[in-house]
Amino acid sequence: LIVNTASKCGFTPQYQELEEIYQKYKKQGLVIIAVPSADFAEQEFSNNSKIKNFTENNYQLTFPITALEKVKGNNAHPFYLWARKEVGFIGAPKWNFHKYLIDKNGNIVSWYASPTKPKSAKIINKIEELLTK
Repeated sequence: LIVNTASKCGFTPQYQELEEIYQKYKKQGLVIIAVPSADFAEQEFSNNSKIKNFTENNYQLTFPITALEKVKGNNAHPFYLWARKEVGFIGAPKWNFHKYLIDKNGNIVSWYASPTKPKSAKIINKIEELLTK
């Protein structure tokens, strides 16, 4: 599950649910990667160490967090350029905490808009389905 994140966003509390599902499913193979970005209203710190400190101190995150990246536009990280090509404009991030679920073969299985909580039934059901394949 790849999620573009931001420390100063109304959706930031989703970090707690992300950590909970990571703890529940990591032994079965779930990997969560947070990709901090300031692309939406500059809601992320501009310094990687501040991001790391914030997420560790406030949410005790144990899953990987990348360095600050661009997730929209032509200068986006190559993953986000690829994802936009795969799912089209409609599936590209429109805000922080947009989620892509990738299968073990590297295919985008589904994407979820920012308001979709990580522990929502549609995400959990899809994760469980993929982990049993």
